[in-house]
Amino acid sequence: MANTGPFYFALVEPTDKTFDPTRHNQWDFEIFRFRRTLEEGQMPKLELVIKNPLRGLLDPAYNVWAWFSYHDRIHDVWYPLFFGRLVGQPKELVGLKITVELIGWPIDYVLQKQQVAEQQKVDPYYDPVAIDVKDRDNPDVILEAMTKLFHVDHLTGAVTLSDIINAEDGSVDFTADQVFYNFLEQTIQQPPLTAILLQMETHWTQRWRGYVQLPDFKATSYSGDGMINDWPKPGQSLGGGYSVFDSTAVDVYKINQTVNITVGFEFKDASREHRNGDTLSNSWSFCRLGPCSTG
Repeated sequence: MANTGPFYFALVEPTDKTFDPTRHNQWDFEIFRFRRTLEEGQMPKLELVIKNPLRGLLDPAYNVWAWFSYHDRIHDVWYPLFFGRLVGQPKELVGLKITVELIGWPIDYVLQKQQVAEQQKVDPYYDPVAIDVKDRDNPDVILEAMTKLFHVDHLTGAVTLSDIINAEDGSVDFTADQVFYNFLEQTIQQPPLTAILLQMETHWTQRWRGYVQLPDFKATSYSGDGMINDWPKPGQSLGGGYSVFDSTAVDVYKINQTVNITVGFEFKDASREHRNGDTLSNSWSFCRLGPCSTG
């Protein structure tokens, strides 16, 4: 659409991120009024009151991204003012004039936001101990202890941080001859805080890696194989967070190889005649532990 300027509005592809006055000096909408809004921590917006094009603005057949620019004819200088995309339906469904809105929100906003936030995980503003596990990578939670907000450039779509206390563009000073004294007012919304009580409840699992040397000891037992078999093995858990690194159990006296020896004796008197007091039969036995010998 023909236009004599000085403002221009050109619908483009989403990849057309570099402003070019030779291509973007178009007037794709007949604009009656516009308002650009740039606020800290908010998405850049461009509101346009345009002549109703009598078509669906979000039709896939048309581009929804656009460059909005200004041409200084006196100095022949072009100023790109906004790069963004149409969102939603017009505020007025019918009428000769409709109001549409564009936002300067990059397609990869979530990725850029996360990358910027990850760089802010530094002391003393970020401590994972004070943050719930599920929120430790949340970019908004990462900035909670800082005076910074996420900022989106209205031309490049680059996500950066803006400090609400230390202005990146500096401060503006007004002298006494620039301000009417009677119009200068100072009010206090609420009394400033004099003290802050912070109570934090923290849960954690304590971990420590080291070695505890236990002394050697001897145990007397007639079931040495059972004690050896039940002795804690390397890598076995002992409970309470402890585990066995190395262990050895030795049957010093070869108890496991010891056999029971039973000795018995039996006597019977086979004589046909006996006197009072004669021993007719007798038997005895005893058992002892010792090595098995033959011979």
